[in-house]
Amino acid sequence: MGVYRAVIRRSFGCLRIRYYPTEQVDVVDTTGASDCFIAALMTCLFDRADFDYAIKYADFAASLSVTRSSNIASADYKSMLDLHFGTIL
Repeated sequence: MGVYRAVIRRSFGCLRIRYYPTEQVDVVDTTGASDCFIAALMTCLFDRADFDYAIKYADFAASLSVTRSSNIASADYKSMLDLHFGTIL
């Protein structure tokens, strides 16, 4: 994954660009990383988490998902996410 993830938001008619540092991991398989990112992001936002927190949580989820082969096996990281970020759900 890259060093930074850019997020573009529209706020009050203006575009706002924010750069978030990403977790640096040894990449094995990137299949499903974007799905993992979106799922974690939507879960956080659905639970009314702060947007910055949700992006960091989702990035960490996607970073963990690329550390194993097979996107199914790599999706079971909720306990690791909760250890890193605390339980939000």
